[in-house]
Amino acid sequence: MLTPIDIQNREIKSKMGGYDKKDVDDFLEEIRGSYEELYKENQSLKEKISSLSEGTVSYTHLTL
Repeated sequence: MLTPIDIQNREIKSKMGGYDKKDVDDFLEEIRGSYEELYKENQSLKEKISSLSEGTVSYTHLTL
């Protein structure tokens, strides 16, 4: 899986008549910011799922 750092460090080669470097850099920065936010949210949700799963297992053992 790509990380925000992978996106940030990605270099796009330019050639004559190619894309405007500033526009590409701005766009990549926007992508990196959005991806970083989603990446952090995903990590947080995984931690919550793990915590809730552990709680469910503990509760199940108490009721048996």
